[in-house]
Amino acid sequence: MAAVMLFSCGDVTPENTGGENIENGGGAGEQPDDFTKDLVLVADKTIIHANGADAVTFTVSLGNKVLKEDVIFSDKDGEIINSITDFKFTTTQVGEYMIRAEYKTKMSALVKIQAMPMAIPETPVDLQPSSVNFRRKVMLTYFTGTGCPNCPRVKDELKKLAELDGYPEKYVLTVCHSYDAEDPAYFEGSLPGSVGVAYYPSITVNLVASTTHSNASVTTMKNNIDAELADDVLAGISANAVYKDGKVIVKAAVKVVKTGKYRVGAWLLEDGIEGRQSGGSQPYHHIHDQSLRIADSKVSSTDWTGYSLGTLAAGSTAEHVFTMTMKDGWVAENCHVIVFVSTPSGNNYYVNNIIDVDLNSSVQFDYVK
Repeated sequence: MAAVMLFSCGDVTPENTGGENIENGGGAGEQPDDFTKDLVLVADKTIIHANGADAVTFTVSLGNKVLKEDVIFSDKDGEIINSITDFKFTTTQVGEYMIRAEYKTKMSALVKIQAMPMAIPETPVDLQPSSVNFRRKVMLTYFTGTGCPNCPRVKDELKKLAELDGYPEKYVLTVCHSYDAEDPAYFEGSLPGSVGVAYYPSITVNLVASTTHSNASVTTMKNNIDAELADDVLAGISANAVYKDGKVIVKAAVKVVKTGKYRVGAWLLEDGIEGRQSGGSQPYHHIHDQSLRIADSKVSSTDWTGYSLGTLAAGSTAEHVFTMTMKDGWVAENCHVIVFVSTPSGNNYYVNNIIDVDLNSSVQFDYVK
């Protein structure tokens, strides 16, 4: 089964593009520099362990010529990086590094390298490598805010759903506090508009705009979950999430049932956020769980359904690594990550499956016994 490794670590995601390995020097095979071409810098990985040993290996090419000498590396301010030797970069300092290559009069685009306080985790072991008989879960997204006086009514309905026999294992709840910026769980971004939220509170199923309902009842949510689970499961997900010193790395694997196009996304959620809820009458109204902190899935302002894994063959597996940086004040012990896979429906994508992973823990593929 083929495995593909992809990374998301911010706005700059270099693609690994190869080039013919042509040494500088004399001989019939030498090709002159083609200064009509762009200088291209490629990193073999964009996330490393800041232990002084884990290394990024760079390839620098001009046209079809891979350069082996006379290349200078610099940072975003133009300062020369003398520590890069033999086209390899290591560091013992955690942080983000913006690196470009320079060759004669040419300069490449910047490549972002993230040096993390821990190594990229291993992919969880697939206990049934020949199976694609996955269990499916539905993604519910609740749009709310502490300044919304009507929101406790839907929170009551969500409580009823969580207590409904057989339903907690059928869905994963995510909560987007986007009503007012004074909210301690406030999430800033275009996510609500991307799924057609016009009123608060609203519930969206699997990031499909047509499913968005304001003031949804437990009956409506139950019916929506049942309707979604009547469709085929198209992929399973496993993931390993590690945390250290404010940094989170999630390594996810997506194994597909049918050949097709797939995307993957990961959101960091926090539980136990205290905030006085307008209209709240019960103690639990003022405690906010499953609150969205980071949504590492944004394709555009109108599309938050994840990063492309390309076209995957039936039975194959693709991997993606997510990196996230927590802000001061977030409580790591209360945080966890959801990972979802989305598939196309018409011109849009929708979530087909989802898992929830605690930090410093892993979740294996969930097969139907």
